[in-house]
Amino acid sequence: MLDIDIPYIESHLNIAISLYSQRVNCLEQMIVESSVQQAVEKRLFVHLHVLGTLIDPDEAPPKDDAELFVYISRRLLAKDKGTQEEAILFAKKIFIQYPEPQGLIDSFVLFYNLDIKNALSELFESNKELRASILTIWYLCGEDVPLGLLNQAELQSDDALLQKIVLLYQADRNNTGLELFQNYYRSLVDVVEKEVISSSVLHAALWGGMIKQDPNISKAIRRAIELETDKPHREKYLRLIALMGNMEFLSVFTSIAENNIEFGSYLISLLGSVDCIKILFSMLKNPKTSIAVMPAWQLITGQKLRTVPRISVVDDNAEFDEDVPVIADLISAQKRAKDITNKWQQGTRYIYGMPLTKSNLIELSYQFTGIMASDLFDLLSLELSKSSNLKIESWIADKNLILDKFV
Repeated sequence: MLDIDIPYIESHLNIAISLYSQRVNCLEQMIVESSVQQAVEKRLFVHLHVLGTLIDPDEAPPKDDAELFVYISRRLLAKDKGTQEEAILFAKKIFIQYPEPQGLIDSFVLFYNLDIKNALSELFESNKELRASILTIWYLCGEDVPLGLLNQAELQSDDALLQKIVLLYQADRNNTGLELFQNYYRSLVDVVEKEVISSSVLHAALWGGMIKQDPNISKAIRRAIELETDKPHREKYLRLIALMGNMEFLSVFTSIAENNIEFGSYLISLLGSVDCIKILFSMLKNPKTSIAVMPAWQLITGQKLRTVPRISVVDDNAEFDEDVPVIADLISAQKRAKDITNKWQQGTRYIYGMPLTKSNLIELSYQFTGIMASDLFDLLSLELSKSSNLKIESWIADKNLILDKFV
């Protein structure tokens, strides 16, 4: 047992666990300023460094992802080489028991080094069931995996998660040809029956086709949407169409919003047209959907609306609902909508109030994280016709270094 005041250690532990959870929460929100997440990350890094000097060999094993992240990370940051090696040995055991431990994956991604790479390489060779998770870590870290590990044998694996991550890896490679991805969705383009493949694998293949600019990719995604019966997977296909800015789907997205206002309005905002503004503003006026549409409104206009007391009924035909005490600030939204109508050009696509261009996507990628960042990074990849290699799982500082190369 360490000869040190235990409350002192516990204080750092609790703060580090809380900060990790805050960072996870940032990534799950629609729009978060990068400065907010970076402030969390800096504090997290400091507390983990302090904890790296206070290693207790009798410490109880972690019980959840947050504890696991802190347990591994503080040991990876310890100055003692033996402690670092013990952390990796412990991580190996966790990996074998639980193939997808998120706290461990996050730790390895954020504190990736040569020792972790070597340990993962050994596990990759000896534990076939861990290959998907290991490739996921390498993918998120931007590790240049030898092509031999991404060979056809891997692609023909029965492990859907492994197939998916291999395809995503290949999509990131500039020298990977379009045909690799077409093999997975050609039947959708030709409208012929073929062996059913995993929806997650198909989604990865369609994304590869988008980056590689397949002229038939829109048709393939449309067909995938028609055939998909699983709601979460169908929503992923719908997002791909929205990222392409296909205005033909505006009415479809509007219909989706009738049953799922958050997701439907989000898809509409990704289309980025003046017509989308009109539809979203009508949703803001509806007391029952007003609050839920605010993130989508911000995504397309760049205007973060405040909520105001619902003093009177916005729609004279609507019944007053006492369960809806506040709505979006419609006066501010209306001013913004009027300004947009006067200034935005038909046929031009916008995001966060700016024309959707490479330079604006880069500027916004510096500023924001969360779900919006995933959209920005993917849109940038489509603008570049190659992967941006940006991942929201990275440190904000590391993300900025990659963005600096595009400027």
